[in-house]
Amino acid sequence: MFLTKERNYAMRVVRSLCNMERQTVKSISAREYVPLDFAYKILKKLEHSGIAHSTRGKNGGYRLSKAPDKISMLDVLLAMDTRLFISEDEEGSSRSGGTKCRINEEFWALQGIWVKSLQEKTLDMLA
Repeated sequence: MFLTKERNYAMRVVRSLCNMERQTVKSISAREYVPLDFAYKILKKLEHSGIAHSTRGKNGGYRLSKAPDKISMLDVLLAMDTRLFISEDEEGSSRSGGTKCRINEEFWALQGIWVKSLQEKTLDMLA
């Protein structure tokens, strides 16, 4: 899982929504220093994944769909992109001689530790 600018911004956006109040994209963007175009894109992905909910109209905006303690950091990162790889090499990929690459094995072990940690950290811990 690469930590892209979009994923960093997504974590900021959900942090802003942790108060469970409906907020406009402009207010989230200003509060979290996320460019407005990124904020719109991120909120659409969060809505599509079921993390956020939007309300249209004069008093519209976005809010979290569930309590912050029910949404993990992993949920948010996966909403931006489902690829979860520290390394671009596939799990268990081998060297040209057919033996497993010890470096790739280590990256995949670290990947598991990282994913588990992200699953355990919920949004309420960020607020």
